[in-house]
Amino acid sequence: MPFLSLAQNALDFDGSDDQVTVANASALIANSSSMSMGFWVYPTTNSTGWPNFDGYAGFRNDANADFYILQLGSNNVEARIRNSGGTNYTITYNGGLNLNAWNHLVLSYNGSTLILYHDGAFAASTPATGTISSSTEAFNIGFTPFTGNNFYFDGRIDDLGLWKRALSASDVSSLYNACGPDLNDSTLVLSYDFNQGTASGNNSAISSLSDGTGNINGTLSNFALSGSSSNFVSSPLQGILNLTLNINSCGPYLAPNGQSYSTSGFYTDTIRPQAGCDTIMDLNLTVTNLDSSASRIAANQLEANESDTAAQFQWLNCANNYAKINGAVGKQFTFVQNGTYAVEVRLNNCIDTSACMVISNVGLTENISSFSLYPNPALGSVKIEAQPGQFDAYFIHDLSGGILLSGALELNGQSQLDLSTLKAGVYIMQLKGTNSLASQKLHIKKD
Repeated sequence: MPFLSLAQNALDFDGSDDQVTVANASALIANSSSMSMGFWVYPTTNSTGWPNFDGYAGFRNDANADFYILQLGSNNVEARIRNSGGTNYTITYNGGLNLNAWNHLVLSYNGSTLILYHDGAFAASTPATGTISSSTEAFNIGFTPFTGNNFYFDGRIDDLGLWKRALSASDVSSLYNACGPDLNDSTLVLSYDFNQGTASGNNSAISSLSDGTGNINGTLSNFALSGSSSNFVSSPLQGILNLTLNINSCGPYLAPNGQSYSTSGFYTDTIRPQAGCDTIMDLNLTVTNLDSSASRIAANQLEANESDTAAQFQWLNCANNYAKINGAVGKQFTFVQNGTYAVEVRLNNCIDTSACMVISNVGLTENISSFSLYPNPALGSVKIEAQPGQFDAYFIHDLSGGILLSGALELNGQSQLDLSTLKAGVYIMQLKGTNSLASQKLHIKKD
């Protein structure tokens, strides 16, 4: 049964000393002529200005390696790049920030322009040039370093990514409407979804922030990691959908990603709709390629070709609207008269039926030399006489091949059978032994 699992945590910063440090992360974008950073932020500070700035995320050494976003005032943000030559280019975005609400911010640099996007749309830009060559600067989340007065953030951050390329306007729009960065993007060098621990629970055992790209985990410092502040908390932002499917398929399976799978196994893929959240599909697939065919293996015997020992069989009379033949539930079926027969095969909740096989060359010969029936016609009971040990079982069939009665025979060759449950009519008495098989017509009459 499929189910959807939504991870919906964010990280809450107390504005006092909480910080996440990603050591030497500038090596991931060093000397790149383009880069981008994006995240969701929930600011709560009604800032009065210097020195009460709130640092969101980015690089900053105030010398030759800056790429960050911070909050200047209640509704204003600053976004900056400072290249290795020490030249800085700054965007001041006034009045657009929404306090006590989720905002999506992206800072994109393409080698000639620094652009800030807010909630999926263009906000502001400035010309900019140069690169950052340092490979030892830390990427900071929840604070911006400043000599003598670090700018600590009070609020929440979710779904943060750092790219070694410039995100276009369409990329930003897609990211805003998606459920976090695309982990299959080779230019994504850091990704934090913050979906760790238990929201507002005891997370004291967590000391690092997991990087979805597998490059560098962030180090958590000074977090309480318990309660609804300074901890992992619930986020209303929808995380990546995780679709887990446990499927038993009768033949090839067409998965939600549009791919057909014909062999059993465990498969993982990302489903990307035109809009909305990507879905990570985990498919645990069992494929049953059922063989429903049958063959004639003897003059009066059919056999189903499915070889799995767990398979179940039911032989059918095609001429009688595919009626089930009573007692004919084995892999092999011994027929006693001409007719049209098929086999229904079940395996792993899969069911299929063979083509009907026409049998037209069966002539039942009453072989009284093999065994004797008397009285025949019988009334209420019948006695069987045969060579001692020749036959050990009997089967009474109706004329369609269905087994009505069966049982063991006396090994001395003398057996008495009760026929009181059978109606008047013509039946087939079949005897079987290790190396013997014989049949006769049995007539039953009633008073």
